[in-house]
Amino acid sequence: ISCGLFYRDIYWKFGRLSAEMGLNCIKSHYVKSLYLLDLMIYNQYLKILFLPSKKMKEQNPEIKIRSEALPPGLNMKNLTHTLKHEDESQLRILYVGGLSNLSVIDNLIGTVKKFDFLHLTICTNRSHWAREKVRYSKFLCDRINVVHLSGDELIPLYQNADLGALFYKPNVYKSFTASTKLFQYMENDLPILATKSTFDGDFVESNEIGWSLPYEIEQLSFTLFAIWKNRKFLELKKRNLQSIKKNHTWAQRAKKAAELLTEKRYT
Repeated sequence: ISCGLFYRDIYWKFGRLSAEMGLNCIKSHYVKSLYLLDLMIYNQYLKILFLPSKKMKEQNPEIKIRSEALPPGLNMKNLTHTLKHEDESQLRILYVGGLSNLSVIDNLIGTVKKFDFLHLTICTNRSHWAREKVRYSKFLCDRINVVHLSGDELIPLYQNADLGALFYKPNVYKSFTASTKLFQYMENDLPILATKSTFDGDFVESNEIGWSLPYEIEQLSFTLFAIWKNRKFLELKKRNLQSIKKNHTWAQRAKKAAELLTEKRYT
């Protein structure tokens, strides 16, 4: 029987065990050794180790077996809304996701504060916000809302947004991590604003479903102003998005995994 496993994350290599889980040096070292033991077992018994992206393999020299990219997927929805909202005086940006030292969005929040035509909703874990609020408190204003919602509670947020944001401060971690929120934005027909030279930014750029920008306030401001002045840019990106969604469903991901695990390779 061919066995495969999806290896979702390697956050344990980037200081999160100590910084966010509160483990001291000894406990952190112990937990890392367990993760390395996992990889040794995978090398021995698996046919394929599925990773969110090819680049993740570069950060894992411990992986000796065949690996294949298998990013997150999406569900196809029958979306009935064609117009997000009647008020076009503001460009509405939605950020859904965690906040941490690996997910810093200060340039996004700082840009929104500067311009009255921008509105931002941040939906994040309550504990993340409690920990990270001090980093962002100087940027907060009445056009920046922070909420803590999940599941179906997110539907109105998607419906009322013009853009989905994955505009993080770049780091090695973001260069290979495939965000589940990327595909959730796609699922809800939201064009995406992402950071250049990240997995999300590369995906957005190659598929022309949004804007992939350097992590700079000046270029971000220029781009958002251009979109606000001409919303046809949003419609173009949305059409591109709708045309590729069928290729990135969870069913397609499962089909790919099944085909790879059952294929015969001849030497």
